[in-house]
Amino acid sequence: MALMTAYRLVEWGHSPEYVDVEVPKPGPGEVLVKMAAAGICGSDLHLTSAPKGVFPIDPPFTLGHENAGWVADRGLGATRFELGSAVLASSATSCGQCEQCLEGWDNYCWHTVNMSTRMMSMRVRGIGNDGGLAEYVVVPERELVPLGTLAPERAAPLADAGATSYHAVRTILAALRPGSTVAVIGAGGLGSYAIQYLRLLSPAHVIAVDKLPHRLDYARALGAEKTFLSNEQTAADILAAYEGMHAVIDFCGSEETLTLANTIVRPRGHIVVPGITFSTVPFGWGTSAAGCQMNLSLGFTLQDLNEVVRLAREDRIRIDTEAFSFQHIDAAFNALREGRLKGRAVISIS
Repeated sequence: MALMTAYRLVEWGHSPEYVDVEVPKPGPGEVLVKMAAAGICGSDLHLTSAPKGVFPIDPPFTLGHENAGWVADRGLGATRFELGSAVLASSATSCGQCEQCLEGWDNYCWHTVNMSTRMMSMRVRGIGNDGGLAEYVVVPERELVPLGTLAPERAAPLADAGATSYHAVRTILAALRPGSTVAVIGAGGLGSYAIQYLRLLSPAHVIAVDKLPHRLDYARALGAEKTFLSNEQTAADILAAYEGMHAVIDFCGSEETLTLANTIVRPRGHIVVPGITFSTVPFGWGTSAAGCQMNLSLGFTLQDLNEVVRLAREDRIRIDTEAFSFQHIDAAFNALREGRLKGRAVISIS
């Protein structure tokens, strides 16, 4: 039995551990990926600090949901990729057969929906299922994207941060016209990509809001027209400068930021909240802009991921990463927790 070392969440409320586990074998339609690099993000921090009962999944499992590497083995019927091909693994999972998947909305796959709550399952690679913070990971062939000449170490953050922000931007592109204004709340790992996509794909004026000054400096370097430090004056300052936003993308999803979004959006505007948030704000007459639409955007589609990889291969988006060795994953988590990163933390595994 061949073994490998994996960085695993063994128990809720306890720090992850390095554990020796069996090297997985690909089943029918699956591919064994030899890992090159894995990105980490705020979702990982939530997992490593959450008490039992917060997430509807149970340890143990290997962390890592932004995974890139090379095809090392193929299961029965998996013929799409040659051995040694560089690939990016989608952080999301889907059946590929339900109505949502067949219509291209695989991020809302019916087989991942809890119909009593109408919420999507939390179980994906690195969250409930074994992820890529190990030497190998098994991935269904349909959930892999070819990288071509794009280095896996550079591409890893696209598997979640790059693609989730792209999907959020895509939901409002049709509403953005010359002169439109868009606010990106949270200019970190996801928001920094959203700023780039908005500048690249729309005619809108883009502003950024964050509580960390160095992130606002980074946002301006990426093309944000104006930035605002998050404090009690932020809403008033934005409304004085722009008379409201045509669209707001809130990557934080806290009660504070949702309130800000609800305050600065124009009538008939759009508020997009990507990812997972458990905060809420009142929405209705007297509390929201007339005609405003709020979109709970979840993840991304496989089409989105392919588009993002294409943009990266064409060198049209900037991918800033800070590399950490597999032996120093804890240092990467500390840098993320303390807000010291510019761009994305990537764990080098190969």
